[in-house]
Amino acid sequence: MAYKFAYVIFLVCVLHKNTSKLNFYFKILVYVKFLLYLCTAKSLTRTTNMNLIWINSAKYLGDYRLSLSFSNGEQRVFDAKEFIATHPLFASLKDKQLFSQFQLDGWTVSWQDGRLDIAPEYLYEIGTPA
Repeated sequence: MAYKFAYVIFLVCVLHKNTSKLNFYFKILVYVKFLLYLCTAKSLTRTTNMNLIWINSAKYLGDYRLSLSFSNGEQRVFDAKEFIATHPLFASLKDKQLFSQFQLDGWTVSWQDGRLDIAPEYLYEIGTPA
């Protein structure tokens, strides 16, 4: 239900060309869609039982890889090559210099002043243990 509501708001903003609220509602739409995916994906049932996590620190390793330290004490390496290639929203990060200019926002890593980010749960799930 929340996904449908966020989608309707997103469409209303698009139709009324309200760009200030469009980015905000688009982010909500992406997060809600991702959370629904996590709740319904059979291969990710472990994630739905996991405590809430966030990223404490991150280091660029080169070649689109990040070393991530999570709030549960674990370290994972996220290789973003395939992620960037399969998610058109992140196409601007194909520039390695831009990719290396990430920030920590207290929750996860983000790029372009917070306009692009990836959920920490997703980074934890697909990251390889360091």
